[in-house]
Amino acid sequence: MLSGRPLLVLGRGRPLLVSRRPLLAAIVTLALIAPAADAVEVPTAPLEAGRGDGATIARDGRKLRVALPPRSYRLIAGRTVALDCTDLPARGGFATVTESYAVITSVPRRRRPIVIHLIPPERVDVCEISRPRTVVGRRGARRRFSQRKLATVPLTERGIVDLDERARARLLFAVITQAGILGDRRDPPALPAPAALVARLGGDLVALDSPEATPPPGRLGYWSDGARHGAVVILSRAGRRLYIEVDEDERLASNVLEYLF
Repeated sequence: MLSGRPLLVLGRGRPLLVSRRPLLAAIVTLALIAPAADAVEVPTAPLEAGRGDGATIARDGRKLRVALPPRSYRLIAGRTVALDCTDLPARGGFATVTESYAVITSVPRRRRPIVIHLIPPERVDVCEISRPRTVVGRRGARRRFSQRKLATVPLTERGIVDLDERARARLLFAVITQAGILGDRRDPPALPAPAALVARLGGDLVALDSPEATPPPGRLGYWSDGARHGAVVILSRAGRRLYIEVDEDERLASNVLEYLF
């Protein structure tokens, strides 16, 4: 799907020429971790500030009170928990800078809210709760616990938008990657026609009439010319048009790459 030529990457309206080697390496990595698009399913679960993945986070002055569901709490009871909170930047160009603040604290053995004494800034938009990588010694034996994400919780409207667009961006990438894989099996290589990919993947995938077209809410649109030009498009919950497009010269254009790298 991608050649050895440099790719022109378009961020939020700002063109940026990226050297091919690190970009291609990142794309290959993402292709390996992207969910297989066996059935396209657009996220429909509601997003609410202070809630996510069964966990809740409440602001109390300079403190955060974190409550986890029983199953997640058992994984960290009597050990430690890591809280990684991010202050997201205002929407700008492709190259954006976020501020991240990580805290590791001990967890009571009995389930109750975990109190985190927050460090600056005053506002954080998204927090990720995880079990840090630890080694526990007990009676001469050592047990290793790998890092495990427990929950991701948006705290502001900006955090809700970020999580929503990030999930949809990964879905776009999974579908265009699947189209590229199927296309590379053809001789000569060519992206599947819209009707063919819709028949193959089904679910919430719909065919588009052109790369500029937009699918209805709750659907992911796919278009190709049956050769090397293809596009995937989806609307965010807020109605923003998100897309990834690969043209006949194998240049990649998108307004969601910041969510993928």
